[in-house]
Amino acid sequence: MMEAEKRQKFYDRFRIDVNQEGGRVVEKLGLSKDTVKILKANHIYDLKKLLFLTEIGLYSLPRIDGKFVDEVLSFLSTYKSRGYINEKNNDNSSYINGNNLSRYQILKQLIKRTNIYLEDELISNERVLELEMDFLVKGIRENNHDEAFYLHAGSSDLYLYDAVALVVGILTSLVLDEYTVDEQIDDFEPGMTVIYNNNKYKYEGFCEVDNKGFYKLIGKDKKIQYVNEKNRGLIIPYNGSSETLDGRGLRKITKRTEFLKEVVGFKENEITSVPGVSTVIYMEQKILDYLLDEITIEFGDYRYKLLELATISFFTATKEIYKKGNTGKNEPLLKVTNNIERASELVKDRRTIGFIVCDDEVLRKNAIEFEALLKRKRTLFGWLIIKKKKNDWLANIIEENEDIRLLALTPNKLRITRNKAKNNNLFADRLAAINRIEQKKEITGKLFDSPFKWGEYRKIRWKLESVLNDSLDNEYSLQFVYWAYSVLKLFNTILIPIGVFEVNSGREIYDEIELYKTQVELMPSAVREYVNEIILYIESVYRGLHEVNPKLDYIKANSILATEKKKVAIVVPSKYTDIINNSLVDELRNYAIDFQVITENTVQNIDFNYYDEVLYSGLLNFDKYNPFEIKCSERCQVLLFDSQIRLFNSEQRKYNQFLMLLDNRMGIEIVEHNELEDNEVIEDSQIEKTINDSFMKIFIESEKREYQSSSMYSRDNHSLTAYRYGHFDTGESILFTKGYVAYVFNLNEGTVDEVSVDELKIGAKLIFTVNDNKTKDIVDEILDEYVKDDQVAYDALVDVLYWKNEISKFKEERDFSYNELSEYFTKKGENITPQRLRGWLEPETHIVGPRESDKEIFKFIGREINCSELEQNFEKYSVSTGVVRSTRRKILGMIQEVIVADLRNKEIDEKLKKVIEKIRAITVIKDLDQLEVIEPFEISVNRANRPIES
Repeated sequence: MMEAEKRQKFYDRFRIDVNQEGGRVVEKLGLSKDTVKILKANHIYDLKKLLFLTEIGLYSLPRIDGKFVDEVLSFLSTYKSRGYINEKNNDNSSYINGNNLSRYQILKQLIKRTNIYLEDELISNERVLELEMDFLVKGIRENNHDEAFYLHAGSSDLYLYDAVALVVGILTSLVLDEYTVDEQIDDFEPGMTVIYNNNKYKYEGFCEVDNKGFYKLIGKDKKIQYVNEKNRGLIIPYNGSSETLDGRGLRKITKRTEFLKEVVGFKENEITSVPGVSTVIYMEQKILDYLLDEITIEFGDYRYKLLELATISFFTATKEIYKKGNTGKNEPLLKVTNNIERASELVKDRRTIGFIVCDDEVLRKNAIEFEALLKRKRTLFGWLIIKKKKNDWLANIIEENEDIRLLALTPNKLRITRNKAKNNNLFADRLAAINRIEQKKEITGKLFDSPFKWGEYRKIRWKLESVLNDSLDNEYSLQFVYWAYSVLKLFNTILIPIGVFEVNSGREIYDEIELYKTQVELMPSAVREYVNEIILYIESVYRGLHEVNPKLDYIKANSILATEKKKVAIVVPSKYTDIINNSLVDELRNYAIDFQVITENTVQNIDFNYYDEVLYSGLLNFDKYNPFEIKCSERCQVLLFDSQIRLFNSEQRKYNQFLMLLDNRMGIEIVEHNELEDNEVIEDSQIEKTINDSFMKIFIESEKREYQSSSMYSRDNHSLTAYRYGHFDTGESILFTKGYVAYVFNLNEGTVDEVSVDELKIGAKLIFTVNDNKTKDIVDEILDEYVKDDQVAYDALVDVLYWKNEISKFKEERDFSYNELSEYFTKKGENITPQRLRGWLEPETHIVGPRESDKEIFKFIGREINCSELEQNFEKYSVSTGVVRSTRRKILGMIQEVIVADLRNKEIDEKLKKVIEKIRAITVIKDLDQLEVIEPFEISVNRANRPIES
């Protein structure tokens, strides 16, 4: 036999995982230099050939001594003991040798030997991701609920930890699913539709033919298909809407069976065609879709995409979105949602074995509800996998529940963890850089002398709160408190002289001071003395900071001393970004500093070592954007006046205590800091909440009166239901209605996304038209301009407006609600939900109409509303709807490109010249800094879903 044939025969005897612990080549296997030299001289370059060498005999090589043989044999023994080399068993050729192992033991071996690729780059052997995989699976035991928190250093767009969680969740569900073939068959009812061998049949049950048992299926044209008992597990239930018994739209599902048989080692007759258990994951849909497209998992010679192994659905508040591969629309193995009510419903299902949370925003909302779901004893596990952020709920639950397993990537944990990137790819490098910043960063407070002296400022703030509490029903007092508080906040965080600010903003603060002096008499007599004192204090600080600002002088002085130009982020309040930026362009023109003025929201979402230094103009909105959690620089300074230094020290102490709590729970020995506690710290959160709640209440009551007033004078006053209140950092309020879809600019990815109100988050950058008198959708407004130069798009838009108008006219003539119109169509034979109808006809939803695959719907609707034009030319209207849909997507891309180019000073593509000025003229971006659930009420359509001056 030729040596090549011998080698292949030997390889066939083994399953070899050569991607663990150093890769394939002998230089990386940890052998001595002399041994590597001998191996390479004999053309032994990788682990497989080294194994074959042991088969033909180590002593067959020239210049071999006992020391060499001992080292090689010892090395191979170590690799085998770690499970990286397994000899195939003739009776069970699985990748995991599962003989005499429980499913839980199989799962742990499987996950240990799983390679995860993202965008074809190996990620799972990066140390912190290995830690995550090992940590999660470690707690899974039979008849035991495991609750575990993995708090990582985080990244806003690097979804590596989410990728690991997704893979572990799927593998756990696959391996621990004990749903049997017999149970699956028992669940079938005679007459139900099933899939077998890629065709649909009616299931007729068990029967005997020639004294042999079969399962009888009846297919197209009454053709009978008998399935023997051995293959009964290949019969798949079908829950789709099609009643035709053919194979259109179906595809064979073979990878799952291959995986469970060849990789896991289950017997084929034990493998069901559908899962019997599910895992629920709380995650955004766009992240899920990205990971499903880009993740590949590898087990030795076997590679799979996730949708080849698992049926997966995303659940919104009202519907289930099947991801490709679930031909029969069966119960998914993985259920994903980012709606807390839906998550609660899914987790409480008897089939659910575990719940995984991969959304950092849970700490801001619904924390108590998430806690209950993670603790649910009927599930096997509840895992929280999020960025490590200081949070009172998180600290309390960790401190009070010793049974919660914890692994947190604190600076101390990272110092004792091998963190260097193992792979030469962007993911590994960014992951290592983020963790390095987390380990090394220094956040310091820099104190400056100013008119803000602690003693006097403390008294004024106390008086301000007294005025607020004593006059919540007085509009003048409340307006004064709002103004005074905001001006004090501006002075605390201003980076330039007040005089420069006034020139660049066009705002005369001194005139405002004088105005409020004249309004004191309009306020309750009990608060007038305090109001006068507050005004005088604000005036004194105004004068002290009018000509100079020590914070700006400090930046200039450091720039002069700099030996080389540094890249610096200057973080300022959101509403003053442009003003501060324009001022600093003039002030720092001749200094050695490459600066970028950004908001606190933006700096929190920038990862990697992007800046040499970050300078905060003061303590800003730290309740939402804590400076101790930045990821973009190892050095950060917060520039402070005496009025804020105690608050900074307090926040620093609290953050250090949070880290100490995490380290203590992990058993890491730490050195405690002797930090003095100041009992006179003034926090902004409570007064801000009181002010915001008061203004929200006033605004909502005003909008209710507005609607009632307009209804009295107009019979045709169209209304919408408001159910969310929002507030922007520039001072406007907004009422969101059901069905509204916002355009949100994603700064990190440079994209414009369509986001439903339920998915909006604080800090989101919403895009609106500048013209407040119009209620038109921003894309619709540009569409009107765009179609003037595109006849095809113009004709298509006319068609779409025609069929929508015909349905609306029919609805109004019958005085139908959306529910009643849905019922009407259902009785006529087509189930069109109220939500779908509202989506087509209400412009707030941005939904153009049915997809091309549903073109028959146009024909049906035309017939039922007595519109012969629509019925006879339904294909034309379907095509036009597709043209308008694609044109809207094109315009959305244009808006995106213009916004990104303007923000990043990039050149605009020539193809956009026709509409570029229109886009710039009507586009405005506003940061959402408050979002509240409110009691639903009716508002006028021209007041909905747009910024309104409060």
